[in-house]
Amino acid sequence: MLTAVDVRDLMGRPGTSREETVIGTVEGLATELARVPEDAPIRADLLLESVVEGILVSGHVGGRWSLRCARCLVGFDQPFHLDLHELFLSHPDEDADAYPLGPEEQLDPDQMIRDVVGVEMPFSPLCRSDCQGLSRRAAGTATSGSVRGTRSSISGSRCSPTCSPISPTSTDDARQGRNPHHGRPEEEAEQDADRETPGHLEGRSAGVQRMPAMQATEASTPRLCELRVLRRPSSGRGRVAA
Repeated sequence: MLTAVDVRDLMGRPGTSREETVIGTVEGLATELARVPEDAPIRADLLLESVVEGILVSGHVGGRWSLRCARCLVGFDQPFHLDLHELFLSHPDEDADAYPLGPEEQLDPDQMIRDVVGVEMPFSPLCRSDCQGLSRRAAGTATSGSVRGTRSSISGSRCSPTCSPISPTSTDDARQGRNPHHGRPEEEAEQDADRETPGHLEGRSAGVQRMPAMQATEASTPRLCELRVLRRPSSGRGRVAA
């Protein structure tokens, strides 16, 4: 709490003044994104001047408030230094812009400092002027997580049980553009092709059976019907028989 100041020596003596320093804490001074910590001291360097109406208080208030960034919600502390000019009256009217003095001419600065600091508390504080906010932070986290997940899936992938291992010879042949059956006996090449073909038929082609290649010598040539003319004696008609 802030200690009250005795101003009896200034009352009724216009033109007199006195400097006063007040140090203390303020409780419950907070908004959604800003607050003054209850254990953070506030220092007020005040000049008290006696005027005809009462006591004119001027000076500045300094302290520290805790803020949360309105974009990324990161908490941070920031000092503040505020100026004040307020009037204290013995019996102010209800609509008067002034603070009341205590019954024993005590000046209580607590409400004055609450009002000055509370009005100046940041409504939308930023941790820095170029803060990108939560969306950029989440995107960076998601991107790094997806990269880590992709690396994990690649490093942890294994071939399925149905996979057939690739031999080094086949890999070398494929790189050099050679036929793996080139240079091998024809019967062995055909036998290998017969063994490999059924495993490659999938989906709609699963029911298709491989037909062996027909040799050129086995191809049948069109045959013309042989015609024979049977002749009978001149007395009869000829008949054509196939």
